[in-house]
Amino acid sequence: MSRNLKALVAALGLVAALIAGYFIAKNYKSAQFEERIAAVRPQEIQLSALVSDAVVKIEVPTTGIHLEKKGEDWEAVPPDPYLLDQSEIKGMTWSLSNMRADRIIEEAPKDLKPYGLDPPLWHTIVTTSDGKQAEFFGGERTPSRSGYYAMVAGDPKVYQVPTYPGERLYLSKKDIRDKGLPEFENPAEVRRMVLEAGKNRIQIDLDAGGFGHVLGSPYKVPVRVDPARFYALMEFFKAIRISDFDEDNPASLEPYGLGKPAARVFIQSETAELELLFGKANGSQQFAKLASNPGVFLIKDISPALKALAFDLVERSVANPPLDSVDSLVVQGGGRTFSAVINRRDGGTAYSLNGREIPEDGFRAFYGACAALYMDAEHPGRPAKPAAEEVTIEYVLNAPWGEKVSVRLAPYNRDFYALVREGAAEFLVSRRQVEKIFTAAEKAGLAN
Repeated sequence: MSRNLKALVAALGLVAALIAGYFIAKNYKSAQFEERIAAVRPQEIQLSALVSDAVVKIEVPTTGIHLEKKGEDWEAVPPDPYLLDQSEIKGMTWSLSNMRADRIIEEAPKDLKPYGLDPPLWHTIVTTSDGKQAEFFGGERTPSRSGYYAMVAGDPKVYQVPTYPGERLYLSKKDIRDKGLPEFENPAEVRRMVLEAGKNRIQIDLDAGGFGHVLGSPYKVPVRVDPARFYALMEFFKAIRISDFDEDNPASLEPYGLGKPAARVFIQSETAELELLFGKANGSQQFAKLASNPGVFLIKDISPALKALAFDLVERSVANPPLDSVDSLVVQGGGRTFSAVINRRDGGTAYSLNGREIPEDGFRAFYGACAALYMDAEHPGRPAKPAAEEVTIEYVLNAPWGEKVSVRLAPYNRDFYALVREGAAEFLVSRRQVEKIFTAAEKAGLAN
């Protein structure tokens, strides 16, 4: 064999040895890596193995929680003034029935204080219908924040339980209470709403006929509520949720601003009722309480809604019966009288004003000016006996036939008339609006 061939064979042998060494080293390091991973990989250590559907009692001596299952629902013993969150309790029951640990921290520690287990921070007992139990003791959170230290009754070991199921060991009343309050998703079904804030009191009732709402207080004569404005206000109240429970039996309500509540709201529908008192707010959250319960809780800050004024909710239109329902109308004021008649004939309609037939456009302009009257403001004085009426509008309807709708205006000052309703003057109408009625008649060439 030549010298060159021997060198080539030796080189190939060296390469083969290096390749073999590389794979041996790689496999060795991989094995070491797998051993290290296995050493820290979370284990699945079952701490309880109960049938969650068979659990009938949950006790947390630490916080005084005692829950018992009655049929399909859970109840507090003694009864809790707040509703319980049934779905939350069901999920909690599954976690407690199947509690697991990541690892064993110490087999039989001589000192449990470093773990927060001497004495335990929390104590939870779960009992099934056949008498089986799982009893846990909860300690501190682990330094890595990845779980909690825990023990099982009768077992000397300290375990680390994962964060999510571990949190179920630390139950408080806040966790099991339903944070929802009675809901009013459809404002049209609200029978009564009362809002009191300071000296302001607003009362809204469903109209006796069931069509829309009327605003009583603070007015002597009920006035119709603007549906859009009422629905906008109800957006704040229709589905209030509790964000957190603060204190069940506070020694004083003063720190919460509830000693003298900033506002009170009462809402009633056919199926639900809610009475809330409101305290201090910070722009994002607000203290509140049920009128029937001493407990204080937090809700989203709705203080802007509590500042609503009655006039903000009033249907501003004075009177605007649909033209199809009107047979005639008479306007009187300033020594002038305009009597309009709608004569509906077969195949057409004729319009007359003060006995003269006029074009439809001219009549509609006149009628539109009458129907467009709206309330500009509340009467600041609301006199018990308003001044003599100066301008009147009277509509005669055909639906229902012969019914009359009247608008009566008494002088207030040079800019406004007082709107008189059932002998009370509670709103103002600008004179400028009234002048448009007479201007419309003059444009039709019929002014007296």
